[in-house]
Amino acid sequence: IVPDSEADPALLIEGHELEVLVRSALDQLPPPQRAVVVMYYYLDYSEGDIAKALERPLGTVRWQLYTAKKHLKGLLRREVEP
Repeated sequence: IVPDSEADPALLIEGHELEVLVRSALDQLPPPQRAVVVMYYYLDYSEGDIAKALERPLGTVRWQLYTAKKHLKGLLRREVEP
């Protein structure tokens, strides 16, 4: 990502800190959940494309995305709450 040359430095730092938190939380997910999250959110695969690529039923992919988001939410909440 190329930063906007006119962006507020504080916002750039916050964005970087958030990215570090999300990557750390992703690293804590079980590999199957991490794979579907990365494919869906970072590589822009559809749920159907993920199911084909990983040779898993569509329902399994949907469940893994659901549980991964729930897991990530809990991990991130613990990181940002005092």
